[in-house]
Amino acid sequence: RYPAIRPEQLGQQALLATMFSLGHCADGFSNREFRRRHQDQHGVPLNSSQASYRLRLFRSHGLIEPVGARRRYQLTAAGRPIVAFLVKLYRHLVAPVVQAATDGIHQFRTAIASDPIADALHALLITLGIAQPLLAA
Repeated sequence: RYPAIRPEQLGQQALLATMFSLGHCADGFSNREFRRRHQDQHGVPLNSSQASYRLRLFRSHGLIEPVGARRRYQLTAAGRPIVAFLVKLYRHLVAPVVQAATDGIHQFRTAIASDPIADALHALLITLGIAQPLLAA
């Protein structure tokens, strides 16, 4: 059994982005190539056992598959759009909202009227542990 993929966590987002960048490799990618690309892109070194565990995790969730009988992997047909969606969702929605909330730039609640978008963003911030639920007046 392996834990769920948590794309909101920075470490797992970096791993997904690294795997997505290796998706174009026709002959797949190895543990060593995965570690080297991750180090180049994110500046965080992975040792061989950490990378092996992450590759097993992604394989157990059906995102990657082995290529032939070698120790090389490639994104599955189902894994490509899933990884692309998770990477883009984080970069274009979650990260800007979290950054805006931590910077205090946006006020998601207004006293004038109920706004469903503001409610959804506030719920997201509560889920991420950044905001606290509002007390009923």
